Amino acid sequence: MDEEVYYNDQSVLVTKTRYVTGGKTYSMRNISSVHMDTIPPNNSPAIWAIGIGVLLMIFGGPAIKVIGGAFLLIGGFVIASSKPKYSVKINSNSGEIDSLSSDNKDYIENIVKQINYAIVKG
Repeated sequence: MDEEVYYNDQSVLVTKTRYVTGGKTYSMRNISSVHMDTIPPNNSPAIWAIGIGVLLMIFGGPAIKVIGGAFLLIGGFVIASSKPKYSVKINSNSGEIDSLSSDNKDYIENIVKQINYAIVKG
């Protein structure tokens, strides 16, 4: 008898008995719950650039202030354009695992939905 497939693409397979992604296979019977997690972007370098820009704007001469302004603009642009990532978090008897991440929220939500369906059907 063939295994019932709930979701399948180039990097993820969800069936009634297993969840496969990134070369790892998770048994559905060992997954107690699944949810989507949001991973905020790392803005540390941009914050540093803004801080340096502010210092150059305050303490620098006219030419240095231009460089400080560039640091401010670049740092602000990086923060404004950064987006979070989303991950499939599974809870199993071995703990909580980020099994897959993507910047496509709908993609991750769909995989979480399919894994939940497989848990309920199993």
